[in-house]
Amino acid sequence: MRSRMAVFLDHVRHDAAFREKMNERISIVMDLIREGRDRTSVGRMLKIPHGDLEIIYEIAKARIRVSHKFSLYEKVWLDQYLSSFSTPEVVCNYRAGRISGMNLVDIGSGSGIQTAIMSRSHLSTVGIESDADRYMMSLLNGDVYSGRNLRFMHGDGIRALEAGKISDDTVIFSDPARPSGASERKLDDLTPPPDAVIAAARGGTANFVFDLPPQMKWNNITIPGEKEYISVEGSLNRLTLYTGEISNSQVSAVILPQGIRISGSPEDSPTVSGSCMDDYLYSFDPAVIRAKLVGKVIAETGIKPVASDKRRYLACASAIVESFPGEIYEVLFTSNSQDIVSDLRAADAGRVFLRYGVQDGSYYEARDSFSAGLKGSRDIYLFKIGEKTVGARKIAVKNGA
Repeated sequence: MRSRMAVFLDHVRHDAAFREKMNERISIVMDLIREGRDRTSVGRMLKIPHGDLEIIYEIAKARIRVSHKFSLYEKVWLDQYLSSFSTPEVVCNYRAGRISGMNLVDIGSGSGIQTAIMSRSHLSTVGIESDADRYMMSLLNGDVYSGRNLRFMHGDGIRALEAGKISDDTVIFSDPARPSGASERKLDDLTPPPDAVIAAARGGTANFVFDLPPQMKWNNITIPGEKEYISVEGSLNRLTLYTGEISNSQVSAVILPQGIRISGSPEDSPTVSGSCMDDYLYSFDPAVIRAKLVGKVIAETGIKPVASDKRRYLACASAIVESFPGEIYEVLFTSNSQDIVSDLRAADAGRVFLRYGVQDGSYYEARDSFSAGLKGSRDIYLFKIGEKTVGARKIAVKNGA
């Protein structure tokens, strides 16, 4: 027996007028949610029957959650779980280009958005989803994102691979579900396990793409291939494992939306000096740090490593390095602890942001203590380098692939 959600989505899919009406209603509900209205008050204001209200409210909240991820967020069909774990559009577009020109099979395609986007650059694409509601969502989202040569199937992805004939020009993509609350991520804990996906293909192809938890330890990734870390807007977002002919190196780091990509062999980061005497400070993107490619960047650019902690790796230089994989700051002052407030005022500071760890997690208290009484116009970022505090302003530079 189909769920109420599946019946609703089937009506949406086959009735254009109903789909338009629901999109309009969901948009109204999104506005009310942003105003702070709860589900009960929304239903009462719009006179939505209880059963429909559950579905419309769910989709409206999901669309709000993905408003920063998808350009067509006001038209996509998602539940809240998928909205939390869905791959951002900028990453989907990057991956589409990375593995283009082949046939694609997506095991556990979820909402189908990523599958539809990737289908634009493949000969043919099949998405397989076991959940009936999400299968219906994928049919709708395939239309929203104008999928090409795209087909969705409702069923078990492993069984579909075992029953089908996989050619050697096929890429099998899998974004497996993660267990909640696991202290350490392992391949066997994922659903479906990557080894099971490979076994189900029965040697028909060597080309697999697995979306893995970004914090997974390398010694737990027992399948050989290229480990690629992707960051979006400076935050680590994805770890992708590529095998077969689509594996191009041991590790790689991709910085989006700038489109910077670095690849090579992993190595320990160089020892830091503990002091910065130059005009510019460089903070490495987390994808580069996790891929262990800091040393390669330093060797190619000549910038000087000066500080590191659990989250950051910093370097200095006397000039701006174009297409640096991270953030660049202009050094305004180097201060002793007792002089920071006066140095901030002299630098025309208005707001202060700390870029170092604070004991006891009292980040906001420490930040506010520096910001109190400041009336300047600049955002100033504070870094710890050795025994000194460095004040700097972030600068925008031209980046590109």
